[in-house]
Amino acid sequence: MNNFDLKKEDIISILETMNSPALLLDKENKIVFKNLTAKKMTEGTFKELLKKILDEKKETGRIELNIKGQPTDFDFKVIKLHSLKFISFSEEKKSIDDISKKLKENYNELEELNEKLFTAEESVKQHIEEINKKNNDIQKIEEKYRVLSESTTDMIFIVDKMLNIKYVNTSAANALKSTKENIMGKVLKEMFPFDDYKQKSGAIEKVINEKKPIYFESITFLPEGEVWLGTSFIPLINSNGEVDSIIGILKDISDRKRMEFDNLLLNERFGKVFKQNPLGIMISRSNDGKIIDVNDSCETLFGYSTDELLRKSTMNLYCEPGEWAFFTDKLLREGPQKNCELKIKRKNKEIRTVLISADHLEINEERCILSMIQDVTEETIANNTREVLFDISDAAFKTKDLSSLYPKIHKSLNKVLNAVNFYIAIYDKATDIINFPYFYDEKDKYASSKKFGNGLTEYALKKNIPLLLSGKEIKKMAEEKIIDLIGTLPVQWMGAPIFGETFIGLIAVQHYDENYKYTVNDKNILYFVSKQISRVFENKIKEKLLIQSEKKHRLLLDSIKFPILSLKEDMEIYYCNRAYSLFVEKNIRDLEGKNLIDVFPEFEKTKSFEAFKKCIKTGENQEVKDKIPEQNLTIRAKISRTDWGILSIVEYINENK
Repeated sequence: MNNFDLKKEDIISILETMNSPALLLDKENKIVFKNLTAKKMTEGTFKELLKKILDEKKETGRIELNIKGQPTDFDFKVIKLHSLKFISFSEEKKSIDDISKKLKENYNELEELNEKLFTAEESVKQHIEEINKKNNDIQKIEEKYRVLSESTTDMIFIVDKMLNIKYVNTSAANALKSTKENIMGKVLKEMFPFDDYKQKSGAIEKVINEKKPIYFESITFLPEGEVWLGTSFIPLINSNGEVDSIIGILKDISDRKRMEFDNLLLNERFGKVFKQNPLGIMISRSNDGKIIDVNDSCETLFGYSTDELLRKSTMNLYCEPGEWAFFTDKLLREGPQKNCELKIKRKNKEIRTVLISADHLEINEERCILSMIQDVTEETIANNTREVLFDISDAAFKTKDLSSLYPKIHKSLNKVLNAVNFYIAIYDKATDIINFPYFYDEKDKYASSKKFGNGLTEYALKKNIPLLLSGKEIKKMAEEKIIDLIGTLPVQWMGAPIFGETFIGLIAVQHYDENYKYTVNDKNILYFVSKQISRVFENKIKEKLLIQSEKKHRLLLDSIKFPILSLKEDMEIYYCNRAYSLFVEKNIRDLEGKNLIDVFPEFEKTKSFEAFKKCIKTGENQEVKDKIPEQNLTIRAKISRTDWGILSIVEYINENK
């Protein structure tokens, strides 16, 4: 093949020396090379000339071509060189003869090239057969590896560059408490906790960029609990030299790691695993809580530098020192503790929820506590918010009116943020009055109704968006006459709008603690809860209006002297008026909600019952006369179909009472 390339270059070098147009074609008549003179010809002229030469199907000849209105003769010559065609053409015969002479001088050499090409083709065929054989062998090897991957206890998966899972073995599916079919096609992010996924995705990105395998060890939280995994990521590189996909092999090394970790803490203390773990790891003295060592993740978790943390006691990092004392006491009495929930206070005064797993260990003959700390604030907030929304909905269902609901909303909201000071404001557009149906505050004991003015509540109502303001911001707004300052200035104030078809208003919380801080997350929670409160208020208001409407209608129907009976389609008595209760000589409370047949078993034998059934079946109005022998009474019942069931109005035809 290399000889062919050399000879081809020789031919091309000959063509480049020619003054007349010349080109080289492959066996499919596609141009392989054009010399400089041919390139100077216009594309249209060149294509038309080449087409005419090929159509002639001759080795030599002359053709006429019209160029810019002038007829021009071209001599041409075609020479076949194995699978190539050499074509030259010129207006001068001499140029073609010169070319022919040069080509004849090289003809013998080209014949030799032809033989070598034939030999090369045979060699290529043999090479292809060998490749096919190797492919078959590779397929057999792949099948063996698949069997091995399914039989191993290690977790194995393959992902593409977008981290979509293409394959997972049975061990991995079992460890994730799922099935292979359910996992394949999902994104890696869906299979592992966020911190663990972040570490794995970072490692995979490095493998893709460097095209080299990588191995690391880390703690992973699987459905069955916390395990140490030794993870290998290996790039699978395609024929273009690019990483197609990545195979991950995860081996449970928990037992080995526990032994290594003890030695690491005793001998090195600041090993790679300790320093680079995504969880916060802290070593503290058991007797006084003095922090001895922390890893880098603790800096992120608590917001302090390592030097600052080493000057502190664990008691200073937790919101409730009593809870930490109880935790350490339980650790002493019961041994290792796992996933205990506590609250920490960051340097910026932000409160975070963490899970702590801890155990005792000896360092230099001193009893210490090794703690592993995981931030679960977001998950806890989400769970607590769901609980609050449920509590509010449940309270709304169980309470009769809004005044009974307000304190329960206050109590529920206090579960997810500092809502000790809480109030609800409702604005009545018709009267331009703001009412405070619920108000509780440590400093200001009462808030009276007022005309819509220029206070902070009115400012928030006009903005109609959730707001989080510091005391400094509120004071500045008052100084700039944006608002009027009313009541005690809080350290922070936070409010969110509530509204429905029949009302608009606001819920707000505030605090006076310099050591506490509302966050943007708190504002989002308040806004989320406000939407649930809006729905509950709207339903309660509509429910109240419905009850009032029902009372009015009952008063109206009770004033009618004819017996009126309303039934559901299953014959349950939906409503009856006072005249009907007198007619059947029973109390209304003994009728409504009961089945008509259960109350009056003989009713099934009457014409009225048949009329009821027909009206239910056909939807057509019925009118029936019926006798009531016990009362020596004849009645006429007019029966109509309604949206909720059947309505019957009875009038007496004769009355002997």
